[in-house]
Amino acid sequence: MTGGGRGGADPVVALRPLLAAAVAGHLRLLSRLSALVWEPVLGGFATGAQSSSGTPVPAAQGSGVVRLHAEPGEVLTIPFAVENRYDHHVDVTFAADPLVSAAGRVMPLDAVSFEPATVALPSGTRLVVQAIVHVTDRFAVGQVYATALHVRTMTAAPVPVEIIVVPAGAR
Repeated sequence: MTGGGRGGADPVVALRPLLAAAVAGHLRLLSRLSALVWEPVLGGFATGAQSSSGTPVPAAQGSGVVRLHAEPGEVLTIPFAVENRYDHHVDVTFAADPLVSAAGRVMPLDAVSFEPATVALPSGTRLVVQAIVHVTDRFAVGQVYATALHVRTMTAAPVPVEIIVVPAGAR
């Protein structure tokens, strides 16, 4: 039976826009609630990421991986704390592995940067640094891109990051 119901209109087709709007609304609500409640601290990295529009980007905690959703054209800002627990000052630099999609596509190295790029930390001090990810139009919607953030010149485990690229307006 193909058009069942009255007047030949398929009730499932008629409900699709309503269901899509309801799901989108629930996702936005969940995203906002997660941003307000969830600020995981993973290996010294505190994530309270924001997109270029200023929208909080919730990070999902799984197996120690920071997972973020972004639309093409957005710039994600991922704050993290660096603390010098040594008894002397330390010059700290930061690095990120290349962003690689699940399909093996490698993004340019300048897709991830840090602000500040280097810092001199006196003994016993703490500073918040921003990892900045430029999700350009070269990122394919529906793909997951992985990288790892590194604190150089200090003993710190790398923090794996996954960026899930979603269609514009999907969040």
